[in-house]
Amino acid sequence: MSLMNEKEGQVTVQITGMTCSNCAARIERSLNKMESVHEAKVNLTIDRASVRFNRKKITAEQIINKIVKLGYGAKKYQKMKMKQVDLRRLAIKNLRNRFMISAFLTIPLLWTMFTHFSFTSNIWVPDIFLNPWFQLSLATPIQFMIGMPFYYNAYHAMKNGSANMDVLVVLGTSSAYFYSHYLTVQSLHSSPIASHYYPLYFETSAVIITVVLLGKLLEAKAKSKTLHVVHRLQEIGIKKTEIIRDNVQMMVSADNIQEKDIMIIRPGESIPVDGEVLEGDSTIDESMITGESIPVEKISGDSIVSGSINMNGLLKILATRTGEQSTIAQMNRYIEEAQVSKPPIQRTADRIAGIFVPVIVSLSFATFLMWYFVLTTGDFAISIEHAITVMVIACPCAIGLATPTSIMVASGRAAENGILFKEGGHIEGLNHGNVIFLDKTGTITVGKPSVTNVVSTNVSELYLLRMAASVEVFSEHPIAKAVVRAAKLKRLIIPESHSIKVYPGYGISGIVEGSEVIMGTQRLLENQGITIKINNERVARLQEQGKSILFVAIENKFAGIIGVSDTIKPNAIEAIHLLKKYRFEVVMVTGDHEYTSKAIAKEVGITKVYSNVLPKEKGNLVQQWQQKGGNIIFVGDGMNDAPALAVANVGIAMGTGTDLTNAAADVNLMKNDLMDLPKAIQVSRKTMKNIKQNLSFALIYNLIAIPFAIIGLLEPWMAGTAMALSSVSVVSNSLRLQKTKIS
Repeated sequence: MSLMNEKEGQVTVQITGMTCSNCAARIERSLNKMESVHEAKVNLTIDRASVRFNRKKITAEQIINKIVKLGYGAKKYQKMKMKQVDLRRLAIKNLRNRFMISAFLTIPLLWTMFTHFSFTSNIWVPDIFLNPWFQLSLATPIQFMIGMPFYYNAYHAMKNGSANMDVLVVLGTSSAYFYSHYLTVQSLHSSPIASHYYPLYFETSAVIITVVLLGKLLEAKAKSKTLHVVHRLQEIGIKKTEIIRDNVQMMVSADNIQEKDIMIIRPGESIPVDGEVLEGDSTIDESMITGESIPVEKISGDSIVSGSINMNGLLKILATRTGEQSTIAQMNRYIEEAQVSKPPIQRTADRIAGIFVPVIVSLSFATFLMWYFVLTTGDFAISIEHAITVMVIACPCAIGLATPTSIMVASGRAAENGILFKEGGHIEGLNHGNVIFLDKTGTITVGKPSVTNVVSTNVSELYLLRMAASVEVFSEHPIAKAVVRAAKLKRLIIPESHSIKVYPGYGISGIVEGSEVIMGTQRLLENQGITIKINNERVARLQEQGKSILFVAIENKFAGIIGVSDTIKPNAIEAIHLLKKYRFEVVMVTGDHEYTSKAIAKEVGITKVYSNVLPKEKGNLVQQWQQKGGNIIFVGDGMNDAPALAVANVGIAMGTGTDLTNAAADVNLMKNDLMDLPKAIQVSRKTMKNIKQNLSFALIYNLIAIPFAIIGLLEPWMAGTAMALSSVSVVSNSLRLQKTKIS
């Protein structure tokens, strides 16, 4: 992962007016051609662009102006507040109103189609509906008032040398409208009765516009559903929270909470920023963050993450991570970045969509020529009707929506289960992985050593543990903390000690109740002239089990040993079994000793182990495997894992990871549960399957429908309906990911 330098800027732009994937592709091409723009990515599904650029040579305003010149609305994206949510609802409402007016005006025109077929010719049609001038009066506002946005967008598309869905709609409906308009004017020279039977196509243009509007309305509503998770997370920042600042009680929004503010959280309220419990105890629902449905107990001193909900009891929480640093803000950022980014499979879809409209326009023109000069010589009406059908039925929208809608739904669904993908490309990258590197401490194991064995010689075990803990209480080493914790769990009174002396890498000594206590490695005691009397086979057996051995001496006499081990996480064995079932080669890499790492690996079922590996060497090891053809997924939680996470094809950080680890990783497992790794792989595989279904459906639909349109087996209004439903079907199929079971 490369960090931005001081010259590199980034802006996210909210865009209005995009109607199909060709619009998104055109904006993307234009921005990428701008001097000093490093990379531009445009996502049609959320109407947003992400642009990296050289801030020394170009500004965000220039980028926005470029989009505006292309004929689209553009402004800097801001995190969704309630007003913006209302604007999205207002846009859907306006679209619904346009559709309803268009449908109301179209119904009489649609009614006239009963006269077109012999099996419906007996159905009564009011004479006024057959009057050309009456039809013209209905079709004109549909074409030029309700349909004006199509003309506006098509004009700007053509002006900038490209074509999109609006071009197809405008060409198709305009051909039908103006040809019918011409026939209506011609009817002035005919008898009133004869004019009623002119082959008019006003209903064709009106129905196409109405059906396209219906498709857009259904699509907009479906898109709104895909943003459900994002809205839930963002609404937390909208709500007011009661805080105490400088001894003054006040109500503020999450954005205005500062570090060291004291939040007062009542039962049922959400926690807006990360913090530490100062007063009170309660159970906390963390399901929105971790996906874990079982509430957890929180007491004074416990850390608490934003987005959690206080189930019962009043809590006073000290704010520790606010603004962009809070967990909820980082989740929002990761989800947004995942939605704007493009996986590699999207590039293929974009290339197809880019050439789609010109090819269809050419096919439509060829269809007209074929019918006019060959099949129905000189029959302009039939020829133009079939050409319109070809133009209308083929739309690149379904192809353009196939990938981004699936990525959006999948990233939201994953977030609900505590799995955060920083970019959509990582969802695809996880699907391509074939080797998984697992760090040991904190990933496979709990990362919190505990005392497993106390073996004494000339004193009692409790006395040995009590004396050892009194010295180790001064050490910050994880093993020392394990000894102190074990003594406290046995409710031993830990006496005071003094004259503490630390032997780096070997151990510690001190005076306890007038007796000198020395503990650490076997070499430390031997260097102090202490004879160790213990069964060496027993020590070796404990070491083979992956346990660290502390040798203890009291008053220069060997007193016994304490075995300390980092326990394996409850679900680690099952998770590794699933990874193998998914056909991954699983490798363990650790900086720990060989005997410890091999013992842990054997217990969890891993055969390939790298021990005594330094942080830099982890990254080198990943690169060596990549050079041999490995597509590496690296999973870790410590600062020493950051180099490997950065160079891996996909880096995954566990929930307890440091800030550096989380920054270097591509995916974050919020629950710190290794079982979430197989779940992330499930999300990846199901998403890629869904995307391929979408692309296949869109392409097969066009391959089947276009030939039928060319040979005249479809009416234009049928083509418009099928085109709209194809886009809706793709979005609906993507929405199935929201209900998919992740286990």
